[in-house]
Amino acid sequence: MLMQALDRGIVSLEDPVTKFYNQANPPVFGPHNPYSSDLSGVTLHSLAQHSSGLSREVPQPTVNMSDAEVFKWVNKSPLLYAPYSTSRYSNLGTSILGQSIARAAKTSFEQWLQTQLFDVVGMSSSTFSFPPDIVKRMPSTRARDRVRVGRACELI
Repeated sequence: MLMQALDRGIVSLEDPVTKFYNQANPPVFGPHNPYSSDLSGVTLHSLAQHSSGLSREVPQPTVNMSDAEVFKWVNKSPLLYAPYSTSRYSNLGTSILGQSIARAAKTSFEQWLQTQLFDVVGMSSSTFSFPPDIVKRMPSTRARDRVRVGRACELI
């Protein structure tokens, strides 16, 4: 996704997250940065190389959480280290990276993956929604049962 967006000129590695999430385009990305007076170091590049300073993840599953709900938690937390000073894996950073690219492309993360990956390579059973024809082909598991009752499911 990142490489496609870079190749198409949709984003730059140096773009800060605040370019995509700000007062003019809420929700605002605003975790406390005790290492600098701003968040310009939290860039798409720092997110991609897991050196943004963000925590590994939010304390609850983010499936079906809106950006506003995720950022509500993110904005209560300080960066754990100065951007680019070290690397620590961050699911949260990866998620924000994907959502930022989708915003820049004026689409949803799910729609981008569907049209730019799943459809292109013929992954006809890969999806972010679970229509009945896919659910009936899923193995009988607790995850399938959660889909049946409409609860969040982390299959992808």
